Amino acid sequence: MGFSLRVVGGFSGEVLCTLKADLAWSGRTVKLQIEKVEGTSRVLQKLLVNGQILEDNKQLRTLLPHGAKSAEVGLVRADKHLADVLRDVEGGKLDLDEIDEELRGHRDIVLAAVQNDGLSLEHATDELKGDRDIVFTAVKECGSALRHALPALQEDKKLVLVAVQKYGQALQYASKSLRGDSEVGLHAALTDPNALRFATEELRSNREFMLQVLSETKSVEPFRHLSDKLRHDKELFLQSVREYPFTFCYAASELQYDRPFILELVHSNGCAVGFASADLKQDPEVREAAMQNNPDAGLWMKLYCSCSS
Repeated sequence: MGFSLRVVGGFSGEVLCTLKADLAWSGRTVKLQIEKVEGTSRVLQKLLVNGQILEDNKQLRTLLPHGAKSAEVGLVRADKHLADVLRDVEGGKLDLDEIDEELRGHRDIVLAAVQNDGLSLEHATDELKGDRDIVFTAVKECGSALRHALPALQEDKKLVLVAVQKYGQALQYASKSLRGDSEVGLHAALTDPNALRFATEELRSNREFMLQVLSETKSVEPFRHLSDKLRHDKELFLQSVREYPFTFCYAASELQYDRPFILELVHSNGCAVGFASADLKQDPEVREAAMQNNPDAGLWMKLYCSCSS
């Protein structure tokens, strides 16, 4: 047997229609079916199931007990002006900052606005800037919308992950604790290697984390944002230059002048000699060791110079 949905007037209790429905239907689908059968425009409908609002993006099953074979949904018709504004916002004819301030606190209108443009969240009321579903929709559309969320949601790891996967530099709007979170930092760097400039000093001082970022992004750009501590970390560069000699560009100058270390480094990858000091590039022992490790080292000596900040 199929699932039966009885639609009644929200105030009168009058049966308006009965639908053969599916528990997987979203609130939007239910509204479209009611519009088709009963006639009330979707934008005028507010649906209540078991005393809870059935949102457009929620499945019917989420408001019903397991195994339900039928249900009753209350239909409350919205104010015509509100419905017209909602329709225009949904259609992109109105921006949130163009409507009355009172309506910027209407959940359906704000949700429609951020679906079109996540940055519209800026013009929502503070209450809705703290609504997780609305902020989630906003950052999914535009990661930088995270800047307009209330602080409590800037501490929400799942939400912040969505934001940085859309826009890596949204990391700057996350809470300090999440700017120091290795999973969040990695996803931000995968989206934009330069996003790590917004990570905490502690995270940018984590050798294992920075090597993981290098390995997964296949980019040396994150090394631009090494902490001062790691710019002096010999073990970091001995590991990183094996595949990415360019990383030594971001080492502290004292390492680029350190002859014993440079000799050790070029045995890992001769091309890293390109970022040694000018004097060490001319050192016969250094040059020979670099060339023996990698014949291309000679070209690197000519093309590159130290670029540490």
